[in-house]
This record gives sequence, C-alpha cells and structure tokens, in this order.
Amino acid sequence: FEEMRRLRSSTDSGLDLLRSKLEAGADPNFPDDPAGPLLESAATNGQEEIVNLLLAHGADPNRTSNHGWPPIVSAANYPDAEMVRVLIRAGANVNKPANDGFTALMNASLHSNLTVVEILLQNGAAINARYSEGKTALGAVKERKQKYFTGRTDTSPEIDAESDALDKMIALLTKNGAQE
Repeated sequence: FEEMRRLRSSTDSGLDLLRSKLEAGADPNFPDDPAGPLLESAATNGQEEIVNLLLAHGADPNRTSNHGWPPIVSAANYPDAEMVRVLIRAGANVNKPANDGFTALMNASLHSNLTVVEILLQNGAAINARYSEGKTALGAVKERKQKYFTGRTDTSPEIDAESDALDKMIALLTKNGAQE
C-alpha cells in the first residue's frame, strides 16, 4: 500500500515511480487498491500530470471505480474544466453513469460547475437522463435549491453565492432544454 500511496502522489518521486512502472510495461489500469483505480483517483484530485501519463499509456477513461463511478463523473465534482476536457479527448463517455445512474452532468450541475456543464453539453451529455431516484440534473438542482435555500432567514456571502450559483445552473439547464 505504501507504493500505491506514492503512485497517487503528484510529487516528482511519485510521478517518476509511476512513469518507470508504465514504461516497464505495467498495466495503466492496474489492479485496484482500496482507493480504486489510479485514473479515477487522479481525476478526482485534479492530478492532471498523472491522468495524462496514465492515458498516454492506455488507461481506460471509462473504467469505473470500486464504488461504481467513472473518472468523468468524479472529475465533474470540481470546477476543473481542463480535467473534464482531457478525459473527453481521451474518449471518456460523457453519458456513462455511475452505478446509481448519476452522470457527470448531474454531478457538475449539483456542484454549480457552469463551465463543466457547458463542456459536457457541447460534447453530447444527455440533459434529461434520470438517475436511480428518477430525477434529472434540473430536478436535482431544483430540489437542492428548495431544500437548502428556500425560506432561509440566515444569510452570509457564502450562502448567497451558493444560492445564486444554483439559480444560474437552473437557468443554464432550462435554456438548454432540460426538464424535471
């Protein structure tokens, strides 16, 4: 596990170790450890050098993690639009759902990642896909807005910013034909 921890590190020694293993013929989709496939973990953590190295050596951009999430769904959690672009260029299926049907578009929408949502839509993301609870991205965002912000009496710049971001997401999804 120590070696896997080093491989997951974006330090020079971790990158050098990973590079040498891959150049020696190691499988870029090498066996999962408890943290899941290295590509999914690196995409989740914004480790672009590791992602690019793995992809250059043939890592599968659609391989799901131990908990059933493809790298693109995990990467959509974060506003790192470049990570999503890298995965798409490598052949990631923007509509490949997690085990529960949750898609990258749903994840980016719930995290108010407007740029990532725009990239996913430009690359064919199914705007009205439904996950296991029967909701679309728009339905999930509206539910979050209702649950956490409607009728709220306390306020702060952070609360106001998150509420405004959800409003912008609702407008973007609606403009692009989303339905609840």
